[in-house]
Amino acid sequence: MVRGKQVDGRSGVMDSELWTITQIAESLGIARHRVEYAIQREGLEAVAMVGNTRVFSPEQFERIVGSMVRLVPMSRVGTQIGGAS
Repeated sequence: MVRGKQVDGRSGVMDSELWTITQIAESLGIARHRVEYAIQREGLEAVAMVGNTRVFSPEQFERIVGSMVRLVPMSRVGTQIGGAS
């Protein structure tokens, strides 16, 4: 996760944990392109850019997880989506 103070004046995100697409994919144990598809399907826009990297809020992360549960068979998704360890 990316941590920062005032990340983007447009978003008002301050002192938040932000997620990159790669971090989301790794945390869920799925391919990056599946996360990109979920983001597109949900119509999500990054809350900020860190360099040339899009970052997403914890709330957006949860929406992506919800989308992944609907899109990817559970046998292919990491255990973190289901909340089990």
